[in-house]
Amino acid sequence: MTKKDFKIMGILGLSIMLLGLLVSTYFGIWGGNKGITKVAAFLGMSAMVLGLLAIAALLLYGIYCIYFFPWKVAKNRNHKQKEAIFVLNLCLGWTFLGWVIALVWANTSQG
Repeated sequence: MTKKDFKIMGILGLSIMLLGLLVSTYFGIWGGNKGITKVAAFLGMSAMVLGLLAIAALLLYGIYCIYFFPWKVAKNRNHKQKEAIFVLNLCLGWTFLGWVIALVWANTSQG
């Protein structure tokens, strides 16, 4: 992996954590916010549940970004086998071994 890949991964991780903190604060996890309480009441749920749903959505997005990281590396490097790396990552990425194999393959030289 190149320094650019690590930089992208670090920025993405920090962005997700910061966004999660801001959203959870806004949605009243650590204190009340009357505006969001009205929105939650309109939707028929509490502000806490709405905040937890927002945090869950952010976590799922973070998991998606980490899961498909090998494919994103291959895509950014314009790897000749990026489609095959995507298929491997999609089918076997849920196993740690499949994810590592896809990541190593994405970082191999193409010629």
